[in-house]
This record gives sequence, structure tokens and C-alpha cells, in this order.
Amino acid sequence: MIIFLFNEKDKFYQYTRIQEVSLGMSKKERDEERREIHIERRREAGIPRADRARRNTRTSTKRRIQTNVQNTTTESTNSVDEFSQKMSTIKNELINLNFRTKQISARLNQLDNYIQEIPNRMSNIESNGYHIPSNTEKISKELSEQWINASQSIEEYIIEQTRILLSRHNELDMFVNRASSINDLSKYDYQLANLNRDLSLVESSLNSRLDTYQSQYSSVNRTLKRAEDTLSNLSNTFINWKNSEYPLIAIEATDLTNDKKGILTLTNQRVLFEEVKSEVLRKTLFFETEKKTTREVTLDHPVGSIVSIEKGRVGFFKGAGLYIKFKPDIGVGEIKMDTRNNDDDELINQYHYVMSGQAENELDPNKGEGNQIAPVFCPNCSAPYTEEIYKGQTSVKCKYCNAVIKL
Repeated sequence: MIIFLFNEKDKFYQYTRIQEVSLGMSKKERDEERREIHIERRREAGIPRADRARRNTRTSTKRRIQTNVQNTTTESTNSVDEFSQKMSTIKNELINLNFRTKQISARLNQLDNYIQEIPNRMSNIESNGYHIPSNTEKISKELSEQWINASQSIEEYIIEQTRILLSRHNELDMFVNRASSINDLSKYDYQLANLNRDLSLVESSLNSRLDTYQSQYSSVNRTLKRAEDTLSNLSNTFINWKNSEYPLIAIEATDLTNDKKGILTLTNQRVLFEEVKSEVLRKTLFFETEKKTTREVTLDHPVGSIVSIEKGRVGFFKGAGLYIKFKPDIGVGEIKMDTRNNDDDELINQYHYVMSGQAENELDPNKGEGNQIAPVFCPNCSAPYTEEIYKGQTSVKCKYCNAVIKL
């Protein structure tokens, strides 16, 4: 009897063999044959169930070990990242504190250089014909004397405090470099905060000592800067200066009323506008390779002929500017000037300086008051001059014979 199995090839062979062998065998031989076939089947089937269980147990244990190792590695990596970040933060703070400490003396040195330069600047300005107000000369002299007495003690204070702060900084930096954990670094947070606080106190103390001298210097520097800018703007002027006439301020401006760009100048006697034009002499392709600058005085009136100078918004963009209103007999009316930065305030201040009589007392103390009806007679026809004489006028014209009467 032969059994055919079609579901599995191996089983088909094995069961067929059993049936073939069992014919003509004793029971003992058949049992032995079946046992061998069973063993062979077990061997061919692979790992036994018990072995598979043991293997699964080992695999599970190995996976748990790997998971624990991975978790430990992750925790270790996170700990290293936190330590590095903490170290980087502290290092950056120490670098900033070190920079601030070394900069303590910078402000002192800068102010010292500025104050030391004042006498040379004043000498250069006066050598170019600009009169520096006596009040500015007085303030600059007092500032130089006070600074000589105070700067030495301030410098000694800065040197001592800088030495102490840098010593503490270097010591703290050394301890931080030796740290090996976040707990070690956390111990230095308090010292770092104290160092920052003490440095701020030194900076505040220094600023309070220097502020007074800085304020005086700013006042003097503002006047000297205005003088230097005025001399620069008038370096190529075509203005014919009169006797005892001194320029007080000259600024870049645009005459919006007459659409002209140039230099607006106020002296102790006159207000003038000088138009500046650039004439191209040669072009190469689209580039101007040679040009000439021309200047022409288009406004020239006594300062006393001004009714008012007011600050306002002018131009398309409504920027800072001036409204200069003249007396009716001048025939100019009101002129709008577009100015830059704080030039409008400076010019108004200088106008009041002239009209108050301070400029005249300093620059020409022997001259009589302007804006008065003077008993003046024509040297040609002896006719009296009865018109108003404006502040700043040095001559008038006789209306009878057109002769020039010098005042």
C-alpha cells in the first residue's frame, strides 16, 4: 500500500518510504525505521521549539541591553550638549566683561585728546579771520585748567580699578576652564554676576566724573565745528568783505523761492546768498571728466533789513528750513530756504546774537548802535539823510544827488 501526499514534497517522499519499507518488516524494525525518519524530519525542520524559545529569550535580553545602552548614550550626549552650551555662555560673558574692562580707559583717553586739541583748533580758526566769541574762549580756558587738575586723579582711579577687575576676570576664567560638569559651572554664576555688577559700578562712577567735562567740551566743540564748517563753505567765496565785517555762520542751502542752490551766509553786518553752479567743460561718453564751479552773490542785504527768521517745513518733502522775511522797502518779500540737519537752529541763534547787540559789542565795540535815525548829511550837497539806517549798513545813498554817504 502506497500513500500519495501532494501538499508537501518532502512529506510525500517520507510517507511513501514508510509504506514501502513497512512491507515485509517486523514490528521492531518498523519502529526503528520510523524513529530514524522522525529524527531526520526533526533535523530537516530546523531548530527545535525549546531551542527557539531559548533563542528568543537571548534575543529579547540582547535587545533590552541595546536599548539600555542607547538610552545611556542619549542621556550622556544630552549631558555633554548642556555642558558645552553652558560653557559657551559663560565664556561669551567673560569675553564681553574683558572687553568692557579694557574700554574703561578709552573714554578718558578720547576726551583727553579732544580737550588737548582745542587750543590748536582755535588758533587755526582765528588765523583764517573768524572771530571766536569771548564766551567760548572763556569756557575753553576754564575747561583746560580744570581738566589738567582732574585728569590725573581720574586716570589713577581707572588704572587701579582696571587692575582689580582684570585680576578677578582672569581668576574666574581659569576656574571655568577647569570645570568638568554643569554643576561645576553653576558654582561660578554668582561670581560672574558680581563681577558684572562691580564693572557696571566702575563705569557709572567714571561717567559721573567725566560728564561735567564732556558737557563743557561739547559746548566748545559745537562753536568750533560751526566755525570750521563756515570757513570751509567760504573757502572759494566771491563775497567782498567790508571793514569790521566778520562771518558768523555759512551753511549749504537751497533758495526755494528763486530755485537756486548755494551758500547762505550771515555776518555781523549782512545776510548773503551765494549761488553755486557747476559747469561741465568736458565729457567722455556719459562721464563728466572736467567741470568748473562758479559762484555768484544773488542776495545781499543789511542784517537790520530782516523782519524775522523763522524755522519751518519747506520743500516737497517738508524738510527743515527757514522763512526769512525782509522789510517792505527792500523789495524782496519773504524767501524760503531749505537747510540741512540743525543748521536752521544755528543760523537763528546767530541772528539773535547779532540783533541783541552782543556781536557788535565783541566785534566792533566803538561802533554806534544800528537801526537808528542818524543825523547824517550828504558830503556833496549837504542834504540831511533822513531814511532809516539798518544794522549792518556801512554806507547809504543820497536821494537828492545819488552821492554815497559813508557811515
